[in-house]
Amino acid sequence: MMNTETPVKKPVWTPTKVQSLYRHQNGRYYARTFAGGKEKWTSLRTTLLSVAKNRIQEHLAANERRKVSGDAQSGVGRLTFGDALTLYRQHLEFEGIRPKARDAFSYK
Repeated sequence: MMNTETPVKKPVWTPTKVQSLYRHQNGRYYARTFAGGKEKWTSLRTTLLSVAKNRIQEHLAANERRKVSGDAQSGVGRLTFGDALTLYRQHLEFEGIRPKARDAFSYK
């Protein structure tokens, strides 16, 4: 006789009591964040819950700092031509570019 029972699959991701903190079936903890409307999973490189709690707080704080301190337009995901031109001109003003190269590529 054949066994007709389907095997029970272990879930890949197990949520924890901490928001945005998940445990993978391999035992490592991951942070689940969203950026630009997309989901991003980042390994916290630990199998200990207490360490993962500390690291996710640091990870989420760093994400907030990047959102606040970064360019408002470049973080959105869409860049207008005017914004691109402004960034290009700022790049040309950088001291590491030689004057001849700056003159050749600057549009006045």
